[in-house]
Amino acid sequence: MIDVKTADRELQFYIRPQTFPVAIRMLKPGEPIPDKARRPARDFKKLSMNCQVIDMARRYGWMIALTREDHLCSLGIAALGFEKPTHLDNSGTLCEGMYTETKAAGQRSEAAVDKFAPG
Repeated sequence: MIDVKTADRELQFYIRPQTFPVAIRMLKPGEPIPDKARRPARDFKKLSMNCQVIDMARRYGWMIALTREDHLCSLGIAALGFEKPTHLDNSGTLCEGMYTETKAAGQRSEAAVDKFAPG
C-alpha cells in the first residue's frame, strides 16, 4: 500500500484537487465518536445529508460524525445502514425530479447505490 505522503504528492502532481480528499470510517458498535468531530444536529443546529457532510469535510477539512439523529435523507439513511430501506427506496420516486428526469431513471439510480446492512 502507498504511504500517505507519497499518495498526497502524486495526487497534487497529477490531479491537483481543489478540495481535501475524504476518508469515511464507520465506527464499531459502542465505539465513541471522537470529541473533535463536528455533529450536524448539535453543532450546526440542522439535520444534514451524506452528500452535504462529505462536501463540508472536503471543502473545510473538518472531521464530521453523522449519526441517524443527524441525518435527513432517507436514501442516505438506508445506504449507511441506519435503517432498513423503506418501500420507497428503489421505487424511483425519491430521485425522480430531483436527481433524475423520470421515475424509471430514478429506479435505476436508487438501485445502483451500494448499501451497508442495517444495524
